[in-house]
Amino acid sequence: MERILVMSRLSSYIILFCKLQINCRLFVFDGNTLNWVERGRGQLRLNDREEGSENKMQSRLIIRTKGSLRLMLNAPIWAGMNVERASDKSVRFTANDNGQMRVFLIMVCIYVTYHIIISLCIIKMFN
Repeated sequence: MERILVMSRLSSYIILFCKLQINCRLFVFDGNTLNWVERGRGQLRLNDREEGSENKMQSRLIIRTKGSLRLMLNAPIWAGMNVERASDKSVRFTANDNGQMRVFLIMVCIYVTYHIIISLCIIKMFN
């Protein structure tokens, strides 16, 4: 897997997963019905940008639908974020969704699951 860094013209974010486009299904846990609700299918990206004069990195987990590029998730990654492998094909994590903490599940191919977990854990250490 080759990882390349690209600066977006629209923002100062560096896209970490730009060459490898990770297709996934995004689910959010509904606490009232105790069920997983599918938000849709799209592309996952981990974006980084430097903030302030201290060159501190701010990272975000972005998922957009493929065709219309509708934003399904735009969540900051922080040190206290819970990330775990839920199954061979899924990663479960907590994230801020419109000011409310929620539990999310990403379903991906088997070979991508550990890559996502390792990437999120490394980013958490430096944020």
